[in-house]
Amino acid sequence: MAPFYILLLVPIILQHSKIKGINYQKKNIGALTFFFVVLTLLVMLRHQSTGSDTEVYTYHFKRYALMSWSELSESSVEVGYQYLNKIISWISMEPQFFLSVVAIAVSVMVYPTYRRLCNDSSLTIVLFCTMSTFVMMFSGIKQMIAIGIGFIAYEFVRNKKLIPFILAVGIAMTFHASAFMLAFMYPLYHVRITK
Repeated sequence: MAPFYILLLVPIILQHSKIKGINYQKKNIGALTFFFVVLTLLVMLRHQSTGSDTEVYTYHFKRYALMSWSELSESSVEVGYQYLNKIISWISMEPQFFLSVVAIAVSVMVYPTYRRLCNDSSLTIVLFCTMSTFVMMFSGIKQMIAIGIGFIAYEFVRNKKLIPFILAVGIAMTFHASAFMLAFMYPLYHVRITK
């Protein structure tokens, strides 16, 4: 439980402490960065029994590592996820390495958007930890990869880049079928609501 207290309390204390020469925005970003670094480390170093599906994911990682590319391509289920497993297994067949790579990748996809939009890191951190995204980081690997790609897709939506957005949604769907919901982001973000 101590790591979770560190995860929550240290960034909040950092943000609200008075440090000479460091303005609020720097403390705000520093606290958020600290939170994401510690969260990433916790997700990377978690035991395979942590989370309801982690053991299943590590089992499939070993299974996909031993399959040939042709065997992988015969399956129509979440091929992006299967290919990612295969590529990671070239570097290491160790399941902990797989969990670490995925944790880093997801954090790299999610953090920039939080950093750009965060006005109050304490509130952002508390909200993040009370949402299902926090739990998914420890359990739902396929879902979190799709969510991470969704964060990238959101940046394409903001910048009105339709083709990259469509590609990002397509890639996310190769990791988890529920990612089709991302397709609604573009029209909903740009819709003009009038009286």
